[in-house]
Amino acid sequence: MAKLWFFEKCAFGLSLLVLFLFSAAPAAANTYLTEGDFHEEIPMVYGITHFVQPIEDAPAAVSVISREAIRAIDAQSVNDILALVPGFSLQLTAQNQLARGYQMSSDPFARRMHVEIDGRPLSESMLVTALWDDIGIDLDDIDRVEVVRGSNLPADGGNAMLGAINIITASPLLASRARLKVRSDEDGYRRLNFNAATRVAGADAQLWVQQRRKSSIQLSSIESPERGDGYALVGDDDAGGASEVQSTSEYDRVLGARLLWSPTALDSIELSAGFSESRRHAGGQQARYSWQQLEWQRQLADGGHWQGFVFHNNNRITAEGELAVGEVSYLLGSPLTYPGTTPSLSPSLSSERVREGELFQTDESASSERWDAELRRLWRSDTGWQWSLGGAATLDRAQSFYITHDNQTHQRSSVRLYSSGEWRLNSDWLLSGGGMVEWTEHLSSVGAARLGLNYSLQQHTLRLAAALGGRQPTLLEQHRQSYFEDDQTDYLDLIVISAQNIDVENVELIELGYHWRSTDRSIDIDMRWYRQWVKDAIVATELEGELATAIGIDYLVSSEQFIYFDNRSDIVQHGIEIDFTARPNSHWLVHAAVSYTDSDEQLSDLNLDTPFSLSVVESAGSLSASQVTARWSLGAMASYSPNQNWDFSSHYTWQESVPVWLKSPGKSAGQWDIVARYNQSSHRLLKDWELTAAVRNIGDRQLSDQEHFLGRRVVLTLEFKWP
Repeated sequence: MAKLWFFEKCAFGLSLLVLFLFSAAPAAANTYLTEGDFHEEIPMVYGITHFVQPIEDAPAAVSVISREAIRAIDAQSVNDILALVPGFSLQLTAQNQLARGYQMSSDPFARRMHVEIDGRPLSESMLVTALWDDIGIDLDDIDRVEVVRGSNLPADGGNAMLGAINIITASPLLASRARLKVRSDEDGYRRLNFNAATRVAGADAQLWVQQRRKSSIQLSSIESPERGDGYALVGDDDAGGASEVQSTSEYDRVLGARLLWSPTALDSIELSAGFSESRRHAGGQQARYSWQQLEWQRQLADGGHWQGFVFHNNNRITAEGELAVGEVSYLLGSPLTYPGTTPSLSPSLSSERVREGELFQTDESASSERWDAELRRLWRSDTGWQWSLGGAATLDRAQSFYITHDNQTHQRSSVRLYSSGEWRLNSDWLLSGGGMVEWTEHLSSVGAARLGLNYSLQQHTLRLAAALGGRQPTLLEQHRQSYFEDDQTDYLDLIVISAQNIDVENVELIELGYHWRSTDRSIDIDMRWYRQWVKDAIVATELEGELATAIGIDYLVSSEQFIYFDNRSDIVQHGIEIDFTARPNSHWLVHAAVSYTDSDEQLSDLNLDTPFSLSVVESAGSLSASQVTARWSLGAMASYSPNQNWDFSSHYTWQESVPVWLKSPGKSAGQWDIVARYNQSSHRLLKDWELTAAVRNIGDRQLSDQEHFLGRRVVLTLEFKWP
């Protein structure tokens, strides 16, 4: 009955929304919202309110990384791009993978950060985290990246608790050519990209294919790891440290297509789809990811528009690996997007606790699926106000025996209603606000609100904003129950448990911002001071205790260390962020991002609410996000183009501490890259070609004393373009 009542309420809410929107819609006229809206001399943003506005009018701090900056640093991943955004720090996850996080989102799973490409959410169902390696697009097609630095719950829902990333691609009209790019470095890394765009039957079509392959041999030691980025196999040697030379290889393949069609002068339809496959030969890991997206937009007489979306993401993983009984606990949280790799050991692992012969095969296969449907309406008025209203419905499905210790497909539905608006009181004052309410099956409903006041005087803008809202726990946080059992030896190793009554996280935010732009618009500065309270945060606590009651039968408990997830943390954060961009002339581009973040955490008493009977001897402390956020961080780049053939750039990133997953505080680290690019038009058929040479990590700086790292390397890229 409760489930029926939930869907009845959702259907009723959506029915009222649709009736209201259609009743309020005026007749259509020749008014267009084009890509030109985003290419004015004054930067325009979209993601925070779902209508186009100058960046100084936004009710929150927004960073825009332009296509020019992305090209200048020769970005190879989204991680490289986000290094130019204040507050984003780099962390090594349990799988030796690099992850960017904002504030307390700097964990293996970006649970509190909404990420989308052209409106398509990049989240999978179990972890609700961004699939950073499966974004499914060619980075050269990115027009710009908008990052909302602060809660964006009213616009994007619960996953945007601390911020939102909107990756916006360029129209195929701007890429009406074919291009082939080959990239290689001295570590055995190879990448091939092919992209073509054309006009077919009145529609703009684009196709892209890319393949990446990496092969190398690494020596990894638990006690004294050497340079490399592979995996350490569990073993035992005479020196007392587990080490083994392992040859690894991996590859990724992506196929994507996009079609833009305008059946009328007022309507536009975009259809995109893609498929990616990745293999990691260490552990027999294989992941397949597919997505489909349909977007419709109609321009209206009042300057507003209708917009509708349908998205579908599907992620399937097969992975097998070896686990060491007694140390499984330290392997929890293997990101679903990086499956398997169970031979990869955490830095906390001691060789004394890895006993020879205690290796067991595990199956980390999993699947996740997400459906999204969204409809919104925008009104614009000549009197100085604009308003958007929308609704969205989401269906999540996920299955993973490794994570939940059952073969069930966990499913959850949610419905969200949201609205944003702004009213220009006069030429100097702008008032804005937004709200959201979200109903989720079997969970409490959550709401969010935001209020902003902007004061502009010539080149100066002051911004005062406040926001609050909540985030529902993910399917992982709801159902996590991971343990390893072996019938032959009667071993039982409990990995991680989630509280049965795990509940909503809440955030409250207040910020004061200042924006300045020079009269010639060559210099742009945005500064932000903020203070936020994250209440009832879902964090992991490491426990040392005894398993009083095993699962059904008596087992020999080989681990006395457990990880427990619940709402026991309150975190207060305050900080300062500075975003600086300068274009003194057509030859130079300079960008810098500086941030300071301070966190203070209070933990409530531990209240075990689990299906197991545990006797806790000691709490080793919280493994919360406040411990994995760099206090100081810097990202800076400078690009110089002396003529139309040559480009030179330098890119430097630094953070005060580089946290290592769960344990080590790491150390301060910086990385310096330089890039040189030469392009030439030299042939009738071949419009132009381009050669790029980049030296990464010139100082050969190690990210951590206890983990593998990518050292100094030379990356060569050759690109051909046809008209």
